[in-house]
Amino acid sequence: MKKKIKGQSLVEYLVLLAVVVLGTVAGMIYFKDTVTDSFNSVTQAMKSRAG
Repeated sequence: MKKKIKGQSLVEYLVLLAVVVLGTVAGMIYFKDTVTDSFNSVTQAMKSRAG
């Protein structure tokens, strides 16, 4: 019976990990344009100050 409980725990952790990974990927896709725009703004500001 103990093995079954360990097996259930492993499956639960894997499901939780999958949800976290999918949420992270979805967040990266959703905020992709915002992050890209922010990096571009910083790059342009650095270029204008440097030269």
